[in-house]
Amino acid sequence: MKRSVLSTIKKNNMLEGGDGVIVAVSGGPDSVALLSVLNDMRNLLNLRLVAAHLNHCIRGDAAKMEADFVTELCAKMHVPLEYGEADIPLLQKRSGHSLEETARTERYKFLEKVAQRHSASKIALGHHRRDQAETIMMNILRGSGIRGLRGMTPVRNGTFIRPLLEVSREDILLYLQEAQLPFMTDTSNKDETYLRNRIRMELMPLLRKRFNPSVEEALIRLADIARREDEYLNGIVKELLLSWDQWPIQEEASFSISRLCELHDAIKNRIFMTILNAMSAEGQGNARVHIRALGMLSAPGHGKGSIDLPGGIKAQRSGERLIICKMTIPKSIRQAQKHRIAGIVMQTAERPVQLPGMQPIYVPIPSQGIGLKFTCVTNPGTIADDSKLCASINYERIVPPVYVRKPMHGDRFQPFGMKGTKKLKKYFIDEKVSGLIRKNTLLLVDSIGILWIVGMRMSERCRVTELTGKVLKVEII
Repeated sequence: MKRSVLSTIKKNNMLEGGDGVIVAVSGGPDSVALLSVLNDMRNLLNLRLVAAHLNHCIRGDAAKMEADFVTELCAKMHVPLEYGEADIPLLQKRSGHSLEETARTERYKFLEKVAQRHSASKIALGHHRRDQAETIMMNILRGSGIRGLRGMTPVRNGTFIRPLLEVSREDILLYLQEAQLPFMTDTSNKDETYLRNRIRMELMPLLRKRFNPSVEEALIRLADIARREDEYLNGIVKELLLSWDQWPIQEEASFSISRLCELHDAIKNRIFMTILNAMSAEGQGNARVHIRALGMLSAPGHGKGSIDLPGGIKAQRSGERLIICKMTIPKSIRQAQKHRIAGIVMQTAERPVQLPGMQPIYVPIPSQGIGLKFTCVTNPGTIADDSKLCASINYERIVPPVYVRKPMHGDRFQPFGMKGTKKLKKYFIDEKVSGLIRKNTLLLVDSIGILWIVGMRMSERCRVTELTGKVLKVEII
């Protein structure tokens, strides 16, 4: 195994002599093997090693046992250890993201802080070939593009490295056995709540048995092909942006609509993705729905308009120019937004909605004596607008940010089942909705317009069809 790891390190230029390396050690077999291999190579590669372990405060005594095990392991290997704790369940409730996503975010924050304290240029992660295959399969199921098919890269952002990425799980276990190295078993790896665990325990064994015994190798080859094609397309985009004086990307980018319309959609969408990725924090701003929204705004015949995108980005069409810029948000407003997302009720005209991950989100509406529960589910099939207490919205048609607010002058929407749009005021008149009820009506809106007149009518724009992948279920409770 050591030979394979050393080959991966050299092939991908992961490490240089004198590098400080933070090794993420959970106590599981992969991280124990990673720490052991790098420790054995420490003198050969002239490395400074520091282990890092984060207690997620999820599994009580089991987590304490893992922390004690990692402490003892590092002491035996004479590797300094940085220990940290993060109350992931509490942070998950505040953020509205899934438990898995929250844990990942906090883990990376912790590792980066440790790297800063020790002036380390690299952070080593224990992902291996099976993890890579599972990641690619997850991205296939989510409908990812070429970037998702690449899977995990050996080196990310020049900092995060994966020396075990070409090593099989079997080789890792064999290495541990021969080296007589103990490890801990995380029982959460068998929790079928998590998609990755279901892929590992159900889907991959089925594919190996019924379709392709070498399915992991096939997925790895797919990732290699996708990575090469992705790099080639990125090169084309960079050359275009250079020729348009838009590279390197700053806080504002301006494009000719006619030039954009001359491009193939694949290149145009990649330009948008590149711009949003550069302007946004990692994981924000590059969802398919945001790319589609920019495509619509820059389409031939589209008039003036603007859209707000995640990460404080605004896109505006003015004449024959499309301008995408990073907005500077005052500190006081950022703090207010942070409190709202954390679930603190604020008496404002608009109430922002954090779209849910694996866990539902509850938004209280004290003035109405009700609340709205938001749940993300897989498509249960074509749904009619037949419930006044619940709406099923096509998640892929939503363009954040999402708010609950009262009606405003000039509001228009496309009523469910109709071809054209209608003024909200006209809709109320046609439906004989009294003035008093109109004043207290709630609207669920995104940056494009109305998604649902709460308790009355959905928008045709967000209709769920047989082709819809994810559905946002909104219930009045």
